[in-house]
Amino acid sequence: MLTAHQIAGLTTLGLMATTVVLGQLNFDDHFSPSGAGSGAYATPHRIAAYSTAAAFALTGGLAWVAPVPYEKSPGFDAGSVHKIAALGAAAGMAGQVALGMVASDALRSGQARRFESVADLHRFTGYAALTLLATAAVAWLF
Repeated sequence: MLTAHQIAGLTTLGLMATTVVLGQLNFDDHFSPSGAGSGAYATPHRIAAYSTAAAFALTGGLAWVAPVPYEKSPGFDAGSVHKIAALGAAAGMAGQVALGMVASDALRSGQARRFESVADLHRFTGYAALTLLATAAVAWLF
């Protein structure tokens, strides 16, 4: 189960990076001076986001059943960094789901000002969640 958790975690990291890139492209499409407002990245971003959320949930579930990989010594170690970063990433993912829904609703209902402010917060939270997830992975890899 530990190996499955590790594979799922690295897969989730790749999906999250893809989601963030597509999200940035979607943001630029709507808000940059050169953006066309075409919505070309909305569906790919949504698919990547749903895939990331599902993979994150699976990875978290596997963490609950994975054995402890080594005898834990008292104090702060790589496992502690991994757990703290993963919990932060989980909070970020929960925020991402909520903010993504609010941003999408604002766009559909034509609330441009609300859409821009929520989309900016959603983008920031996405980068933060990706950084925390990468920190959790690096804590175990190195």
